[in-house]
Amino acid sequence: GPQTIIVTVQNGVDSHLVIGEALGHEHVIGGITRLFSTLVEPGHIVHGGASAQFMVGELDGSLTPRVQAFYDVLKGAQGIEAVLTTDIQRELWAKLVMITAFGGVGSVSRAPMGVILSHPETRALLEASVMEIASVAASRGYPLPEGVLERTLKFYGGMPYLGTSSLQRDVMAGRRSELDSLIGTVVRFAREKNVPVPVNSVIYAALLPTELKARGELEYSI
Repeated sequence: GPQTIIVTVQNGVDSHLVIGEALGHEHVIGGITRLFSTLVEPGHIVHGGASAQFMVGELDGSLTPRVQAFYDVLKGAQGIEAVLTTDIQRELWAKLVMITAFGGVGSVSRAPMGVILSHPETRALLEASVMEIASVAASRGYPLPEGVLERTLKFYGGMPYLGTSSLQRDVMAGRRSELDSLIGTVVRFAREKNVPVPVNSVIYAALLPTELKARGELEYSI
C-alpha cells in the first residue's frame, strides 16, 4: 500500500535506486548492517562476533515519522545496535570503501587481511583502492571525512590475521559474488565522472571471468 516502506540493507550504494525503479522510490529507506556473517547455504546464515549494528535513514537526509517509527522498532530488538542517521548516503559510501577495497585486494591476492597488511606490495594496493573509492564518493557529492585511509587501515588492523571478506570467499569458492555491485559500481561511477581508478579497474577486469563463469555466462576449464 501507499504507506509501505522498503529498507535496503544490501551492500553497495545503488541498491535503493534499483529497488526504487521497480517498486517506487517513495517507498525506499536506506539501511546499513555492520556484522560478520557467513552464508552456509540459502536460508542458513551464521552470524559471528558480537551484536550487529543496523543503521537506517531517509535517503534525502530528512527525519520523518516513518523512519523514526522503524528505528524505534529496531531499538527493541535483542542483539541489534540501532542507529538513526540523517546522512545515510555518505554512510553507504563509507561502508563501500571499507568492504570493497578489502574484498577486491583479497580476491585477487587470495590472501587474508593479516598477510595483505604485512606485505608492502599488497598493502600499497589496498591503500590505493581505498583512496580511489573515496575519490569516486567525492565526485558523486559525498566526500568522506578527512583521515578515511587512516581509519580504514585501523579497522583492517583490528581484524583477525586470517580474516577474509564475503566477496573473497565467494570468488575463491567459485560462487556468484557481489563483484558488480561493489567493484563494478566503483568502476562505472568513476567512468561517468572521469575519475581515474586504475587499481580498482584492474581488479574488476581480473575477477570478471571468474564471476561470469559462476553465473553460467562463460564456460572454460583449466
